[in-house]
Amino acid sequence: MIWDPIKDELRDLMNNVKEQWIWFIDDQIDVIEGKRNHLCGKMQKVYVIDNDEAEKRLADWQKLQREKIRS
Repeated sequence: MIWDPIKDELRDLMNNVKEQWIWFIDDQIDVIEGKRNHLCGKMQKVYVIDNDEAEKRLADWQKLQREKIRS
């Protein structure tokens, strides 16, 4: 498997995460390791929001990412 395109996609995704949630630092993003529940937990702590609000924000962001891919 050719990993360069995968690395590029991952880098783009991480940059999108940084743009969306500007208060996250690189170390926090690294800890998330691509796991949705970890991202949701970090959002709750950083933005002092409850689980429902974090899930809503994350779902909205995921929808936006899917739309970007399709266009």
